[in-house]
Amino acid sequence: MAKISEAQKKASRKWDKENMIVSSYKIYKEEKEKFDNYAKKAGKTLVEFYREAMEEKAEREGLLWELENRYKFQ
Repeated sequence: MAKISEAQKKASRKWDKENMIVSSYKIYKEEKEKFDNYAKKAGKTLVEFYREAMEEKAEREGLLWELENRYKFQ
């Protein structure tokens, strides 16, 4: 496996700082295990599973268009 250079690590940290955010929440251990299993059965990571579930919920609630276009009109 190729070693990652310090320059690449620095560039990755910079990109993450500019484009990503860490989001956390509290959840019962049993629920976390349940969602882990759902995601695994769906062939997704837990983050992919949550993201898809949230987008589907927003779409059902009629919020998806609003969320996608929020910053286009400011």
